[in-house]
Amino acid sequence: MMLLSGYASPVDGMPGWLQIISLIEPLSHMLLISQGIFLKDLPTALVLRHIWPMLAVAFVTLSMATFLLRSRSE
Repeated sequence: MMLLSGYASPVDGMPGWLQIISLIEPLSHMLLISQGIFLKDLPTALVLRHIWPMLAVAFVTLSMATFLLRSRSE
């Protein structure tokens, strides 16, 4: 996942299908937010634009974990 985030190599240099997959990964959004805040003084509206995909992944992951944990305990 670290390779898809754009940390080691830029996302723009990846093939098109891999760029789409990298948009799903939360780490790529976190890197954009942290670089934007510390280096570029990113406006709040753009920060919020990158936070919602991370929240969506967190919601899906937490929901699936809760469902799987409840189904095992029954």
